[in-house]
Amino acid sequence: MTNEQTIKAQIMVVDDVSGNLRLMEHILRSYGYNVRSFMRGESAIASAEKNPPDLFLVDVMMPEMNGYELCKRLKADANLAPIPVIFLSGLNEAIDKVRAFEAGGVDYLTKPLSVEEVVARVDTHLKLRRLGRELEINNARLDQQVKLKTQELEEANRRLSILDKSKSDFLAMISHELRTPLNGLFGVADLLFTEMAPDPETDELKQMFKLSRERLVALIDDALLLTEVEVDAGRYGHATYPLRQLLAPATKDALAFCRTRDVSIGPVPDGLATVRGNEKLLKKALCALLTTAAKFSDEGDTILIGSEAGREQLVLTIEAHGNRIPDGALPEFFEVLGVGGTITPGGDLGLQPSMAARVLQLFGGRVTVENLDPPGIRFDVHLQTAGVVPA
Repeated sequence: MTNEQTIKAQIMVVDDVSGNLRLMEHILRSYGYNVRSFMRGESAIASAEKNPPDLFLVDVMMPEMNGYELCKRLKADANLAPIPVIFLSGLNEAIDKVRAFEAGGVDYLTKPLSVEEVVARVDTHLKLRRLGRELEINNARLDQQVKLKTQELEEANRRLSILDKSKSDFLAMISHELRTPLNGLFGVADLLFTEMAPDPETDELKQMFKLSRERLVALIDDALLLTEVEVDAGRYGHATYPLRQLLAPATKDALAFCRTRDVSIGPVPDGLATVRGNEKLLKKALCALLTTAAKFSDEGDTILIGSEAGREQLVLTIEAHGNRIPDGALPEFFEVLGVGGTITPGGDLGLQPSMAARVLQLFGGRVTVENLDPPGIRFDVHLQTAGVVPA
């Protein structure tokens, strides 16, 4: 221990023999320690309460209050309890040492004392005490930092919850408010077309209007569903459904768009497993992927559906032939508005790929896409199974 360290250390010696006190004072002060000496336990406690030392050296055999009792009194005081107590005694029996440690002592030196041993033990326990206090300080700082970070995270989560709710409420309001004027516009347009004389040009305009209306309504529905999945996923419960039960209506819904491209959908494969999820959302996700596949298909082509069964997942494959995804658009294909321009003959992708991907993720699944050669695309739809395969 350096002089700078030892001179700051205060040691309290308690011994009822004045000669022993003077000897310990001489030894310790020669090594740079500050020493306070007492011949009675009560006076030592009173002094320690006012000005706690860094270490106690306590004789075992003393009148009125022996060393064991003094140590117990010190350990009962929250401010003095952490301070190490070293016992000094002429008693060398094992039972005496056991009593010393049971009382709360950290060491036991037997008389006659060795100067080198006393100094070595004192130095060691002062170092341990200093390290202990540094650890307490660091722990206190760490606790404070953790509390501050926890408070910051709680506040951030509170704000995010408010923002999420506001976003959800805003989009719900926008969806409702958009539908109201759009219904008026659609109604007026329907009336105008009713008044117009039927001819090829009018029929073409009506078909364009019908497709635009369907795309606009679908975009609003997808935006609202995507927001609900992102913000309030917990509202959707999980159940198990035969995949065929989901694919049949999804295929039927997708055919409405497929017919506008003269694209058909192949048969649903047999022996499909039972999958986990939400019936409404999974149907919508599968319909979105089939519709997207139709946009990459050539006119007159057929979308092919296949499956590969595993122990815990089923991989449903959806293949379209005719067109590829530009290489630059592949990495962000399932991101919201990741594909900004029109990359298919069937029109822009809208929110359907990202909506389908989020729904599948919600139920432990996922979807990937790759280009095929000859030109085409394939979706691999991974779905969590319930371990039941219909006969």
